[in-house]
Amino acid sequence: GRNLASHLAEAKGWVVVPDNRPGAGTALGLAELARAAPTGYDIVIGQSDNVSLIPLLMKTAYDPIKDLQPISLVGTTPMVILVTADSPYKALGELVEAARKDPGKLNYGTSGTGGSVHISMEMLQAAANFKMQHVPYKGSTPALADLVGARAATPPDAARPVAPQAGPLRDDALSMAIAAAIPDHAIVIDERLTRAQSAMRFAQGAGPQSWLSITGGSIGIGIPLAAGAAIACPDRPVVALQADGSAMYTLQGLWTQAREQANVTTIILANRSYEILKGELMRVGANPGPTALDMLDLRRPELDFVQLARGMGVPAVRVEDAAELHRAIAAGVREPGPMLIEAVLV
Repeated sequence: GRNLASHLAEAKGWVVVPDNRPGAGTALGLAELARAAPTGYDIVIGQSDNVSLIPLLMKTAYDPIKDLQPISLVGTTPMVILVTADSPYKALGELVEAARKDPGKLNYGTSGTGGSVHISMEMLQAAANFKMQHVPYKGSTPALADLVGARAATPPDAARPVAPQAGPLRDDALSMAIAAAIPDHAIVIDERLTRAQSAMRFAQGAGPQSWLSITGGSIGIGIPLAAGAAIACPDRPVVALQADGSAMYTLQGLWTQAREQANVTTIILANRSYEILKGELMRVGANPGPTALDMLDLRRPELDFVQLARGMGVPAVRVEDAAELHRAIAAGVREPGPMLIEAVLV
């Protein structure tokens, strides 16, 4: 789909936005298409079994005859039967003969039940009069991995994160300060969005930690989620990595943290902008003008998270230096109760 989108954009000058909707053999994506307004701007790239086999095997939210219209064959895919290099079966006939002698003893794996590969293999068995046991996988990659006995590689030991030198809060320095200051067994609430992108990579050599990330479109979940984590696990420090724009959605959660004396250190990543929304506009090919960009600016008036936090009973400091941020986080997690650090980014 993405390859076709890039070729269409190049050939026609169109803005084509790929939107992956996996699940149920692309039936979920087709259901979205069937519900969409008939503008002609929405298309789905899928396999033929999406409109032939899947509706026969499960209830779908679309009628492939009434709701959908095929417009082009994009490509064809051959189906092959693979065995390992050391398998005793060197030809399809040998495999079929062995399966006939011991019906159901040999297994075959596919990318899932009801797909074209599964149905094709069942048709082959019926035509050639043999029986093998079907093993469905969640995709073809894990099936191939099991076939060759592949296992996930063990990553090499990583060094413990080190504190950054003094300097402005650019992304790598910001990420290092966070990774080096988070203590072992901490619960990290991750709503970084666009900044501190290397924090998790720098934290690979740290001790055991639990990272809870934003789910779907739950913008602003960080502050209340941190309060809940601290109340549920009072013996573990909680560090909330919070983008400034989404913090404004649920800032009142700081009052809950103060009321419950929750052990939460909230780091506000203050870039004074809804950068995540700017990125979304770029992805859809928009060219926002001054008025649209002004709506994504958090500097008119300037937000003061230190005063906002103090007004809800949470001690707060503002930092502009990487080494200073590291010290502030380390101090915050040592002290009981909530703490907010406004990290002014460049």
